Amino acid sequence: MRNFRMQWEGHRLQFRWEIFNVPNMVNFQAVENDVDVSTAGAISGVYPGRQMQFALKYIF
Repeated sequence: MRNFRMQWEGHRLQFRWEIFNVPNMVNFQAVENDVDVSTAGAISGVYPGRQMQFALKYIF
């Protein structure tokens, strides 16, 4: 997060950069735990990898 002062008193511009899952590790979804199906014990997928978001906020 970084704050920038504006030329008007009490006004600021705030810039944010947020990162989730920085090491980009694999996060598996739940394992199929029903033993009566052919996919028993299988992992059905993974959650999204690294995500970044930027935000710009004007405070007055």
